[in-house]
Amino acid sequence: MTHASAPPGETFGIVQKLKELFSNTTNREQLEKIIPNLDSVQSLLSELPDMIIKYERQDDKIDQQTDFLEQLNEFKKRVEEIINKSIQDPERLVLIDHYISAIRLSYELFLAYGQTLEEINEIIAIKVKHNPTENKKEISTLIVRGIDKKIPNKIYFDKRNPNDIKKKLQIIEQFYGYFIEYILYIRESLDIMLNDNNYRLELERLQSKLLKMEPSNIKEYFAKIKSKMMKDQGYSTEILLEYLAKNTRIHISISNNSKFYCKHFIEMFQNLLSKKCIELLSDLTFKLNDKSDNELKTSPFLYLFKEVNKNDLVFKSIYDKGIDLYSKLKNDSSTTAKDTGEQLKTKFKNTIVDENNSVGSHLILGDIYGQRIKNLDFSDKNINVKYCFNYYFFKSLSYFKLDDNNSLSQFNRLLFYIHTCVDQDTLEFAGNKHEEQLLELKRHFSNVYNIDNRTHFDELVEIFKVMINIESFKFRLERVKSSISKLEKGDKINIKATVLKEFLDLNTYGSEICLRLAQSFNIDLIKYIPDGNDKILSRLCGYNSNFHSLINRLQKSRIQFDIDRELTPGFSIPYYLSAMLANDSKFNHQDTDNKEEIMDSSSVESDNITNPERAATADSHRNKKKQEETNEIVMSILFKVFTCSTDNDKEVFLKNKNSIHQEFNKLYESVKRLIAFYNASDDININEKLRDRSIQHILDGFSRTNQESLSKRNEYARVIIDNFINYTLNQINQIVESTKSETEVLNLFDIFMKRNVCDTLECWTKNTSELRDKIYFLYCYHHYKETDFDEWYQKSNSNQSYTIIQNNREKIKQDFHIYNKAFELIKIKYLQHNQVGALALIHDYLSKPFETSGNLFIKIGTGQGKSLTIAETARRIVKNNPNASNPKVFVITCYDHLAKRDHENYEKYYKYFNIETMYCSSNSSSEEFGSKDVIYADLETYFCLLRKEGYNRLIHGTSIKLPNIKNAVLIMDEFDSLILDSDELLQYIYNFEVHIKNPNANFDRKEDVEQLFDKEFIEKCNSKFSNIFDRWWNSKLSRKKTEDNNEHRKTTQDSLGKNSTFAQSLLNYLKYNKRAHFVHYYMDPLVFYSQFKQVIGFSGSIEPQHLNKFQRLFNNKTPHYYNIPPFFGETNLKQNRTFSNDPGKVYENTHDFLYAIKEEIEQKYKNQPILIFADSYKKENGDQSDYEQIRDKLLEAQKTFLNDRKIIEIQSEDAIAENIHKIGKLDSITLATRIIGRGADIKVDKSIEKGLHLLLTYYPTRENIFTQMLGRTARQDEKGSYSIIVRKDKQFATIQEIAVNSRNKTIHELTEYFYRNYTPRSNNSDVALKWALFSELIQTFSVEDIQEHSLETLQEFVSKTIL
Repeated sequence: MTHASAPPGETFGIVQKLKELFSNTTNREQLEKIIPNLDSVQSLLSELPDMIIKYERQDDKIDQQTDFLEQLNEFKKRVEEIINKSIQDPERLVLIDHYISAIRLSYELFLAYGQTLEEINEIIAIKVKHNPTENKKEISTLIVRGIDKKIPNKIYFDKRNPNDIKKKLQIIEQFYGYFIEYILYIRESLDIMLNDNNYRLELERLQSKLLKMEPSNIKEYFAKIKSKMMKDQGYSTEILLEYLAKNTRIHISISNNSKFYCKHFIEMFQNLLSKKCIELLSDLTFKLNDKSDNELKTSPFLYLFKEVNKNDLVFKSIYDKGIDLYSKLKNDSSTTAKDTGEQLKTKFKNTIVDENNSVGSHLILGDIYGQRIKNLDFSDKNINVKYCFNYYFFKSLSYFKLDDNNSLSQFNRLLFYIHTCVDQDTLEFAGNKHEEQLLELKRHFSNVYNIDNRTHFDELVEIFKVMINIESFKFRLERVKSSISKLEKGDKINIKATVLKEFLDLNTYGSEICLRLAQSFNIDLIKYIPDGNDKILSRLCGYNSNFHSLINRLQKSRIQFDIDRELTPGFSIPYYLSAMLANDSKFNHQDTDNKEEIMDSSSVESDNITNPERAATADSHRNKKKQEETNEIVMSILFKVFTCSTDNDKEVFLKNKNSIHQEFNKLYESVKRLIAFYNASDDININEKLRDRSIQHILDGFSRTNQESLSKRNEYARVIIDNFINYTLNQINQIVESTKSETEVLNLFDIFMKRNVCDTLECWTKNTSELRDKIYFLYCYHHYKETDFDEWYQKSNSNQSYTIIQNNREKIKQDFHIYNKAFELIKIKYLQHNQVGALALIHDYLSKPFETSGNLFIKIGTGQGKSLTIAETARRIVKNNPNASNPKVFVITCYDHLAKRDHENYEKYYKYFNIETMYCSSNSSSEEFGSKDVIYADLETYFCLLRKEGYNRLIHGTSIKLPNIKNAVLIMDEFDSLILDSDELLQYIYNFEVHIKNPNANFDRKEDVEQLFDKEFIEKCNSKFSNIFDRWWNSKLSRKKTEDNNEHRKTTQDSLGKNSTFAQSLLNYLKYNKRAHFVHYYMDPLVFYSQFKQVIGFSGSIEPQHLNKFQRLFNNKTPHYYNIPPFFGETNLKQNRTFSNDPGKVYENTHDFLYAIKEEIEQKYKNQPILIFADSYKKENGDQSDYEQIRDKLLEAQKTFLNDRKIIEIQSEDAIAENIHKIGKLDSITLATRIIGRGADIKVDKSIEKGLHLLLTYYPTRENIFTQMLGRTARQDEKGSYSIIVRKDKQFATIQEIAVNSRNKTIHELTEYFYRNYTPRSNNSDVALKWALFSELIQTFSVEDIQEHSLETLQEFVSKTIL
């Protein structure tokens, strides 16, 4: 490799001077003080000359990169100042560090530009030799750069011989090797690392581009792929092979070099490749040339076929591909397609047709054997092409006298099904006996068949299809002849029912026939047999013992099974599944062989003590009776849930019987658990009542026609059953003992178990999920006394606040009694003592004038009635201010789903008091705000709504009504998090149409942008605000240049791990999309919070010492703080939550960190469900986040010790709603970001003694978040545990004083001023662009600019120049 020398230039000169500065030993001591990584900087400077040489050999001049030149000049200037003047101003040191980073970035960009593919190969070789795993990001970047930037024009550099094709090929072939060997690392360079679709598309793009560019050597590339496949059959190499098989260049290469590829194919087939790889290679075998080869002595394809035909998997794969190809060729009318089809037909005519290739085999057999095969229908999954391989059926194909039937299709189908007999392998006919019988049948058929009775023959074919391989050829032939004879006589018969009865009367295959009827969705046929309902019922019971159990249950309840009404096609599903269950020894515990008579119970009792054997026998009979009763209950529920309601259920069932069967078995186990739960306790009386109530509510709930799918019904049924038994029976007994009555418990069960008329299954399931908390709530209400709460409260609050509770407690109780009907609407019968205490404090606070009352902050945990307390607080505010303007109250939650949930739960409550409320969704309208007393929202959704309506106001002239909140009260749910996370609410851009005069403009000149807007308006902005447009333009140009040099869009992550991608720079967006985008509606959360007259905050994690940090935010109003203890006491909470590996483990090494997590999971998963909190933040170098690495380890573990566990992922609000009921199950491992740390009420099965185990794999930035995360376990006085395995020790951020930024406040309020005053008119169509631009301009204001220009000044400017 040769290099040209660099001509001296200004940039080169500055670099040399910098090297001299840094190499001077006199300067070193001073430089070490200001540059911690001095050796690294010296190394960088020493590499700059070589970079310049490589850059300029492409006939580009480095001096033209003025930004880089300016960076070097400024860096040199700052370093000299510090050396000469010994200045160590912190701001200068920061600036020095900035310049070093900028120079390093420029170095990397210019070096990448100047590199050749040959140099890339050299760098990869070095990194591979050092440690490929540690350098995988760099290797992947080099590979992508090589393909995208270097081939075909920058392969090597040699001015004397710039176009040596042989040398180019050598370099490219070496690069092929690196590309294939380290292809996996490409995933590391993608923006979305584990998005499999993105990964596959990127590999396809890179490979296609690599092979398309010249020079290329496809044979060599394939050889390297082969070598890699035989050494390491990885997923990434499979993807390359998959897309290579579709590449036309490889097809051409195979056709032109068939002998070469034939030998490689054989070698690959003979090695143990994966099934996927074999299928991909099979595709390519059909590209081999059919011309005979002298060395092979036959065509390459036939040679290959001969070599691999002993390997069944390979042979089958090639056959499959041939059949598939043949099927496609049949739809192609070209001459080439026809010729290829004939060749394929010849190749496969004498091979064994595989039964799993029904459609393709049918096609090729049809072309080989003619119309008699083509008329057969193998679309039914149960009727396979394998049934064609029947000696006498194939022989019948040669009976040409059968071919002249006018109704060939129907007759051929009948012939086929007659031959699918149980004795087909032993059939023997003398002479022409077989042909004669069929010809006789044909004559009868021809005499009867016509267009009017075609339906009868369709039915005959269909019923014989059901009876496939049942009874002998003779019996089947006679049944067909008998049916045709009856039709010939003109008898009016139900063909299906008649044939069905004849088969059933043999009493040989009854169970199998009923199973097939159900399997094909035809169980209702049996009711048309002329046997009478009693005999039909007897048949069904005799063929299916589980159906018999259902009938027994109904008879005990004095309910008649209505055959005409209930024996529908939809009944096929539960009948089939229950029959399969009855035949499965794993589930069938009934002693069907026990013929011993059951003794008289009185006799058993009298002999119980004197005769141990008789006592044991009596126990056995009692157990058998209990088992029978259990099975009867189970079947009554299973038949209700699984009876089909929709055509979609039918389709799902017919296509997925196995999976539906598994779901059926799961429900079977769930119902058995329900029965066992109630049978386990000694208190038989109340338990039997609760059990019977549970069962009856389930049966009633599933008796109606359901619109939900079969799988959803089953899923809901299992969850509902789990909800019915997910509580402690001992608590029931104590409630009954305390109240001296069962009535309260039974009423509670009816309220939360019953499916109301208007309830969907989802609503019903949600309702039943509250049963456990309500039972525990009732238990605590009767168990703990008011004096207990008083004692707990006084431990953490002042005596003065306790006095407030004492003074107001009776008022709260009176109001609760007065408004008991309102509380009944939300299913609340009692208030816990802590709720009364909280409401007493709030009542006292609201009774004082707001000017003197300050703000109120209450610490109260999730699950302690916080949502009710908020609703009651909002109600009292509205009641106290009936004449105030709307909205009167804003309830702001952390997440949208919490706002929606709480509003839905309390909407009826508000309506009772004639209070108008709304949940602010993305589909709401701001016009609604003015008519509502109370608004529930999360701030992100609320802001997005205003942005959307503001945009529509500008573009379409639609309305926007900003609510007046200055006289409203703000209620904040988890107020500390809402305030501290406020910086994570980003500003959003919207697109605006602009008139671009020059479509080829690059927008690198200010004039290009100025012409898009009103020039006079720009001049006014510059004049009024110190050249603000020019400053804004310079910042946009700088960003465009940065973006041009960076291949990846910048992303950011919030503390929940949610990714947000920064918008493309305005100038590039204009260039590529011919539209502009602006932040037209600027909103600041802290400004929003500070605008309310009063703030009432609730939180489960706030501490009193942090409140003073928020005081400036709320205009220094006095904060009132109260700590409300849980209704079961603080002491229990501390005892219930166990720190398993106290004080936690810290592992800096990734391998040790992940291994420790795996070990922790192995120790806990058998006895506890596990919730893992993982950090999803991705570092800038693109490495996987902890979340992604832990997920990979969990997926690996699913193949070993976690093979029976579900892995649940929670990264979004939707995922919480979808999976919340699964997290507390023993069969689950949940991986989550901290998004689930707030407001998620995880119900853990009561059968799990140790409760939910939390595994915290990182410390969040703030302690309140950590507290919230811990709050997911040991809830509601339950047991729970947690362990900590982290990379870094605990370092919670100190909460700084929170105050409104004056700049943000001005921009926020100016935005509100504009949208309150803007009125669309026909003559101000340019307002949208003016405002959008001005909104952008003022966002470049510094604090000093804001101090210089007051809000009033800005409002006046907007009014005069825009409005």
